[in-house]
Amino acid sequence: MSDDRSDDARRSNCLLSLAPIYETASTRRFYHGRTETVRGCTHEMLAFGQAIADGKNIEEQQQLFFAAHEAHNKLMDECMNGKGIDRHLYGLRKTLESYSSKSSSTIETPEIFTDEAWRISGGDGNFLLSTSFSGYMSENDEVGFYGFVTAMCRDGYGTFYRIGRKSLQLVITDWCQSKSNLRAYGENIKWSLSKLESLFTYRAKV
Repeated sequence: MSDDRSDDARRSNCLLSLAPIYETASTRRFYHGRTETVRGCTHEMLAFGQAIADGKNIEEQQQLFFAAHEAHNKLMDECMNGKGIDRHLYGLRKTLESYSSKSSSTIETPEIFTDEAWRISGGDGNFLLSTSFSGYMSENDEVGFYGFVTAMCRDGYGTFYRIGRKSLQLVITDWCQSKSNLRAYGENIKWSLSKLESLFTYRAKV
């Protein structure tokens, strides 16, 4: 195996244990609409990461990337059109809590909120990756403003980005005294962007 492929496998190992991902989708087309959660951890994304780790050929990696891209865009479109699930479930949970606090009787908490899969998948603010698009950069890719918040959970990361014509502006965050490693996370983002660039450069040459 070449050095490049060894590096691909080593770097992409982090992709083989995908974390619950929160990405902001705007619902401002609706009255009082704000946001919905796009859950970016998809089967298609896992297949793409697996192909990189396994050293599959460039053409297969490209095909799997575009499949993951289409799956993500479909989720984003559904969430922006009010077909997401997280705000609905959040509303149900808060309604139950409010009712129980004001009534002498209580309603048993539905199993979906007590099952361990709920927490592992990001429920109750347990998304290990919290990401949000902060807008486009100016025409000359000037740095401009920064916008960010803390990581959603203690061992997670926050990732906030702006897109320019020839550059990206990212702000990444984590919690002090946590198990996270912000420097390593940032290096993996740089590696991932370089990997995508190499895929598209190859495609352009072909």
